[in-house]
Amino acid sequence: MRPLTLAALCAATALAQNPEVAPATPAPAAEAKAAAARSTWAVRGGAQFLGLLVSDADPANDRAMVYWARAELKPMQNATAFLRLGVLQEFVVGVDRLSPFDLQDTTVGFEYGHALPAELPYLGRRDVRLSYSAQLFLPTSQASRYQDLIVAPEARAAVGIELFPRFELGVDLSAQWRWHRYAERAGLYGGMNTQYVFGLEPSASFRVFEHSRYGTVSVSADASRLLVKKYGSRETYLSGSSDAQLWLHRYGWGLGVSYRPKQWLSASLSVSQNANVLRDGLVNVVPLHRDETQLLLGVSGHFPFEP
Repeated sequence: MRPLTLAALCAATALAQNPEVAPATPAPAAEAKAAAARSTWAVRGGAQFLGLLVSDADPANDRAMVYWARAELKPMQNATAFLRLGVLQEFVVGVDRLSPFDLQDTTVGFEYGHALPAELPYLGRRDVRLSYSAQLFLPTSQASRYQDLIVAPEARAAVGIELFPRFELGVDLSAQWRWHRYAERAGLYGGMNTQYVFGLEPSASFRVFEHSRYGTVSVSADASRLLVKKYGSRETYLSGSSDAQLWLHRYGWGLGVSYRPKQWLSASLSVSQNANVLRDGLVNVVPLHRDETQLLLGVSGHFPFEP
């Protein structure tokens, strides 16, 4: 059971002392939070536009839309079972595609989160938020089917803390194992399929503006580092990604701003990049590579259902 807020406690005390005093009507944001806490299942959904930050002469080749929906069931407090479906729409259809629409990999999983009090030097008492999740990626996308993916289980753990009012820091850890029917991709230059992916992603966010009527505006920044292990190869191929001992290093970063006018609605605008550390066999990190830096614009909604 969630602890009573100070306002709710004062209202309850006043009502007990004077039965004629009616409790104040909660604000819409508080009502939405209370409904989300009481609900046993919910639906989330959204759409996102993806394109290069710097467009070339034919920008449609680098633009796409993602539509997604996620059904959630809460069997217990702080725990959620979910099923996510997504559709990718490309603006230009490749020669190996029959339609601009393609399913993303379907995700089914379970997540749990809670908070622990902690005494920090010079900062005093803070709540440390912890969350854990386990999920399975099912091969419903065309790319995964071409690579003969059977299933990809993934485990994640995240920790977050509000160091100062409105300012939060967090770290996300992930580990994924990809089970393919064949270790090798088809074709002379196909190389080997990915076997393991380990990720580390620190992040920071700051709520620039908060208002019970006009919503919340936040800015955020994150960085990521991925270690990708390919399946080992018993033969020598022309592709440099077939080395049995190869670990690929990837880096990423993101900057974004989000606006939540209602508790159930949010919009975001961000710039991000994800790329390999090695380019042509050399360490060459280009943080603002024009062919890899993306602009993302998204909108999402959360619709809880009360029992």
